Amino acid sequence: MNACLVNNFSPHTGAGKYAFNLFQELRKIDSQIEMHYFGKSVNHKGVNEIGFDFKLPFLDSTIKNTYFIPKKIPSTHSIYHATNQFLSQLAVYRKPCVVTCLDIIPITQKNDFNPVLRHFLKKSIDGLKKSEHILAISQFTKNELVQKLGINEDKVTVTYLGFDKRIFLSKNKQLARKVLGFENAHEIILNVGSEEPRKGVDIALKAFSIILRTHPDAIFVRVGEKTKKTEKLILANLRNNSRES
Repeated sequence: MNACLVNNFSPHTGAGKYAFNLFQELRKIDSQIEMHYFGKSVNHKGVNEIGFDFKLPFLDSTIKNTYFIPKKIPSTHSIYHATNQFLSQLAVYRKPCVVTCLDIIPITQKNDFNPVLRHFLKKSIDGLKKSEHILAISQFTKNELVQKLGINEDKVTVTYLGFDKRIFLSKNKQLARKVLGFENAHEIILNVGSEEPRKGVDIALKAFSIILRTHPDAIFVRVGEKTKKTEKLILANLRNNSRES
């Protein structure tokens, strides 16, 4: 089958890992499957890198996802797969098209985005309605597609994401603590994610400041962005705890 996957996320991101791993597994079944990738060099066999010789002054990736990427994909394939919902406009221009939907947050969490960005993000998601089929990564996402967008439930299949067993495996906790230098910590609070408001980094830090009152040896470990906003929150919590102690 002359099929192709379309991806615009780096393999270092969550959505990118999904797209590249899916591509590699499908290639084991059919070596003719291709990926059209909008990003920097990855040197994967079967991956066609498609770039733009221009950069828009605002909302570059969002507008390209909606208006430019779909038209850049060759019309010579027998089936297309947009590997995330922000590429769903592909379903308007290339048929048949399957779209993986991770979430519809620009529609359900409107306050997280300014009106202009929200408009274009919503536009990029609208193509879901034009697809032949949708792969939702959870039952929750499927329910939202049906309830919020009015998509027929028969058009949506729940397809859970896999994980890399070489990375996610059981390890000795004491050894891990020693390697990370946390062997003297009684409790470790782990926070993973971006600084988008819906991730609640500020709430996690406030909760940790409360934990410190009774567990002063606890450590807060954060994996994700380290911006000035987070640093200010950390300093504010440290000052509050110093005053209280």
